[in-house]
Amino acid sequence: MAAPPPPPCTPWTTEEQVRACCGGLDPYYDLTDAIQYASEILYRLSGHRWPGECERTVYPCAGNNCGCGDSTWDWFGASGWYWVYAGFPSVPYRFADGWINCWGTCRDGCTLTCVDLPGVVDEVTQVVIGGEVLDPSAYKVQAYRRICRVDGEDWPCTNNLGGIHCVNTNTVVEVTVDATGGDWSVGLTYRDLTASALFDATDTAATLEAALNSLLGGPVVSVAGGPGDVGGTSPYILEFDVVALEAAPSVTVADVSLSGGAGTVDLTVLEPGCVADEGTWSVSYVQGSAPPPGGQLAAAMFACQIALNRCGGDGCILPQRLKEITREGVSMAFADPMEFLDRGEVGIYEVDLWLKSVNPNRLQRRASVVRADAPKPPTNWT
Repeated sequence: MAAPPPPPCTPWTTEEQVRACCGGLDPYYDLTDAIQYASEILYRLSGHRWPGECERTVYPCAGNNCGCGDSTWDWFGASGWYWVYAGFPSVPYRFADGWINCWGTCRDGCTLTCVDLPGVVDEVTQVVIGGEVLDPSAYKVQAYRRICRVDGEDWPCTNNLGGIHCVNTNTVVEVTVDATGGDWSVGLTYRDLTASALFDATDTAATLEAALNSLLGGPVVSVAGGPGDVGGTSPYILEFDVVALEAAPSVTVADVSLSGGAGTVDLTVLEPGCVADEGTWSVSYVQGSAPPPGGQLAAAMFACQIALNRCGGDGCILPQRLKEITREGVSMAFADPMEFLDRGEVGIYEVDLWLKSVNPNRLQRRASVVRADAPKPPTNWT
């Protein structure tokens, strides 16, 4: 049995839109659940057409870079299994040690100008290669599915999926010295190095920078702020170049013999830092679209009624399963068949009118064209 489609990536409406059309609602009532519930119901009843703007990051390929051919499909299957993506421009294969994208025959290397991405691509937000963000002018999206280099370079043929994937970001810490005299220390741990340096409360930023760079063997640290004083009003800011260090360091501070003021030294990590491993790359993009204004209004009205029904507010018009009628002192309760549910409606005129206009045939999902002889599309993008 196939898994049910996921809910929409983003809600169809906002709390402000709901409250704008929802009188009698407690101003402190949390609308999060009601908005999510209304969004999921309308997304499904409208045929799964508007999932919202979904952000996705994929890691196009990984593995070795040899052995690819144009026709020896069975051989690749024998070595594990292969991932055939419909033709041009690239075909990713699965080997024992990872993925590899191939276009034609891979000899000493591969020429990979374009890479197909899963799903419809609305906008590429970021391409990161080896921790560095690629300038958007270096690529363009073709046919809403393919990202191609236009700067004369090629995409990497392999991807280190086991490595650290991130944008290279320097480690930044704030050191507050609330003292007018005495010593304090900085401890550094990164890769195989553990070291420390001793400083006076009155040392300047230049003194710290020179000492730390000497300790680390190069211009890899910049320091601003300081020195210490009563109240620590001018903290030091230490920034470590993670690319030059080839790792994000762990920084600690300790009081040795501080005096004056509170006699303390405190550290706050402003940015932990990250350095990507060699051979890593990823593509981040947006796919899917937000519902039209009519759908957003319908979701706001539906969410309003759900909230009123849950919190007992006045003005709820959601149909109920039981109805009660009193005539001449006799009360009767009977079940409402709620036939509108079978018609793919929710029982609110304005909402059902919108649903009828966008999905008159009550389709479960958007139409698609399938070739019986087409190779299977990839299903293992990370």
